[in-house]
Amino acid sequence: MIKRKRRKGMLIVISLSLLGFFFVPSLRSEMVMRPASFLAYRDSVMREKGFQLVLPDGNATGKEDWTSSMKIYHASAFESAENPVSATILYNFASFSKGRSRIYDSGSPFEMAYYGAYAVTRKGDTRPFGFAASGELDQKELSIIPLYDLEVLVLRGLGCPRELAKTRIDSFEETRVDDAHPLAEWIRVDTRIETRSLVHAAGDWNQNDLQYGPPPKEVEESYPPLILKGRVYLRYFPEWESTVFLYVFAKDEALIEETDTLFLQQVKIYGRDLWAP
Repeated sequence: MIKRKRRKGMLIVISLSLLGFFFVPSLRSEMVMRPASFLAYRDSVMREKGFQLVLPDGNATGKEDWTSSMKIYHASAFESAENPVSATILYNFASFSKGRSRIYDSGSPFEMAYYGAYAVTRKGDTRPFGFAASGELDQKELSIIPLYDLEVLVLRGLGCPRELAKTRIDSFEETRVDDAHPLAEWIRVDTRIETRSLVHAAGDWNQNDLQYGPPPKEVEESYPPLILKGRVYLRYFPEWESTVFLYVFAKDEALIEETDTLFLQQVKIYGRDLWAP
């Protein structure tokens, strides 16, 4: 009798999971991306160097803002370069409405909005990634990972034609963070980014539909031009030989400020015996 009840319970759980996978896009996204992130973590800079990087997810506010988990992607594209680096991307995007993430909603401040972190370590070179030998920021090098993320992983990954998926950082304003700030030892950079929106009409199935939900069936223009603002905090951790970026990209300045305060400034970075605010 007990075995039958257990078997029946397992069948109910499996049935509900299957129903969620096929008919609830937000649940399907979590079911796909959590295992994928777990697998990506195995190759991550954090695991290689022995530290953890934790940012709040959408559960932190109780609002309909971001999804309920941070995602992880390890970018191997730079490991075979002439001056190789290893880069791991943590990211989150807008929560779901009407069966899809609001990154596809041109009327929402969350259109094409992301926040997260990059952990980057250099191979075979002691110079910190993103910094010149003089200790100043190297703007060109610092731009490599965000541009690759937005242009290749996001836009081209969602089907934007290569000739349209051009992203350019056209301003770079560096600020030394005040001592009273929660990220006092970090360097803040504000940027303006010329890019394309992810808003596009549904076409052939894309594997990223599992992550973001299907795009709308009809739009006025697919991948229209878009200006994003970026807020990035940078810090090099010599104990882990890694540069960490905290970032938020959005078209809406109020959303950037809110995400900065409620998410980026709440970061926790720790190793075996060391915490860093």
